[in-house]
Amino acid sequence: MAREQGFVLLSSLVLAIAFATSGVSAITSPADVTAIRNLYTALGRPAKLALWADPLLALDPCNGTGPAVPSINCTLAAPPATYVITTVDLRNTGPYSGVAPPEIGAFPSLQNLYLTGLNFSGIPTAVGGLQQLQTLAIDNNVITTLPNELANIKNLTSLTLGGNQFSILPPVVPLLTSLIRLDLSYNYWAQPFPETMGNLRSLQAFIAMSSNLQTAFGGPYFPAWMLNLKVLGEIILDFNPTFGATLNATLGTLPLLGYLSCVQCGLKGPIPATFGQSQYLGALHLSNNFLNGTIPPPLGNLSLYLHDLKLDQNNLTGPIPPELAKLQTVYLDLSSNQLNGTLPLEFYNATGVIYLQNNQLTGPLPYFLNKTAAQFIVTNNKFCSNVIGQLCGNVTDSYILRALRYSLGNPPLLRNWTGDAPCNSSWAGVTCNSTTGESAVAVNASRVQAFGTIPDVIGGLTGLQSLDLSYNSIIGSLPSSLGNLTNLVTLLLNNNALNGSIPASLAALPSLQTVDLSYNRYPAGALPAGLTNVTNINNQTAAVAR
Repeated sequence: MAREQGFVLLSSLVLAIAFATSGVSAITSPADVTAIRNLYTALGRPAKLALWADPLLALDPCNGTGPAVPSINCTLAAPPATYVITTVDLRNTGPYSGVAPPEIGAFPSLQNLYLTGLNFSGIPTAVGGLQQLQTLAIDNNVITTLPNELANIKNLTSLTLGGNQFSILPPVVPLLTSLIRLDLSYNYWAQPFPETMGNLRSLQAFIAMSSNLQTAFGGPYFPAWMLNLKVLGEIILDFNPTFGATLNATLGTLPLLGYLSCVQCGLKGPIPATFGQSQYLGALHLSNNFLNGTIPPPLGNLSLYLHDLKLDQNNLTGPIPPELAKLQTVYLDLSSNQLNGTLPLEFYNATGVIYLQNNQLTGPLPYFLNKTAAQFIVTNNKFCSNVIGQLCGNVTDSYILRALRYSLGNPPLLRNWTGDAPCNSSWAGVTCNSTTGESAVAVNASRVQAFGTIPDVIGGLTGLQSLDLSYNSIIGSLPSSLGNLTNLVTLLLNNNALNGSIPASLAALPSLQTVDLSYNRYPAGALPAGLTNVTNINNQTAAVAR
């Protein structure tokens, strides 16, 4: 369709240039001149359309250069030097009363007809003669039915019926098999939609907000005809609180689903993991329902498209899946649920706005909350401290090591630092206490292509004896919390890009024997008192002993 429209526009431009250079002026099609004059009279000569009767324009309303009168658009068409009216937009020109006048069906080239908010009680059968019509918007009137003659329009792709007084779906609707967009919102449907709705195989967008959906769909479920529409990409069903359906797993397998919104629909049960298969899903809005269970980790598979995930005001439980951190979200709302556990460290590189307030989250506030590009809202949880990055609660070595991994830029050679058992799963470069098998005693992350900073939480590795982060591209200053590593014997940080001051607390470490801070960006005299045996800290290649 876009390709055809582009061809038409290019052709129109070529014709316009030809007319301009030849001295020929385009005029409005005589049929459209008659149609607009008759429609103006039939509408009762409304003041807002007075230019339709202007003597200077009445014979040529398109005026040879486009729309010269309100509420119409024109297009250059054959025969040469002829404009035709392709859009009639009567919004904001009423109100009127009764059935829309039949004269509205007399525009032979009409493609778009907007009759929104005009107090019409019906549509004339003459509209069925608009063979080129593609868009028909008759929302916010008092219409109760549609003429069967609409089925004669083979090119109709968009039909908006919202905000009328329909109670039974007009039989003609399932016959409009070229429809791409159908809006049935804000009507009180008193009978189920027929299974013949499945004939709308070209339908890409279905909208039925505030529509007594449980009756329209024949019960608290998503109807089979909808689940069989294979090109359906947009489903908007907001504000149907009595719907009460369980999310059907088949919804997640619709191959082109890009936007699903069912806010305040009384939804129950869990969120199907099949939504993780919706590879084109860009927005999922399920706020203010009664959904329960856990958030399915496969949603994290949708990192390519999913940018807007709203699951707030439900009864969801369990931890936040770390897989969600893969989403390059603009908006993630998990607030007002019963989520527990810690805030996953995987969100260190998150973007957008992330709402987590009013849950049961515990543990420390991660170090990255004031460093990442994302904005986190985390109020009204059960964190053990209100200070970002402060260790508290039952923080394990695995938590601290994973925080180190992400703070160092998540280097590929440390990607197996996952889970909660570094001593039982052979994390690269991590050596644990051979007696207890629980705490890390040595961390060797030399030459792992790290490029971030050393986080304050590293001071929680109180059993650590050796730390080697040499030959990387680590920046920033050393955290003073290194002074908490009272068992530290060896500290190798050479060949990085560290700067700033060297914590004086290093000099107080009782077991420290070997320190190498060479080949960084420390100025002369940066060593604190107590480490005076470490000389020429710049441009030294060998480890130096205290």
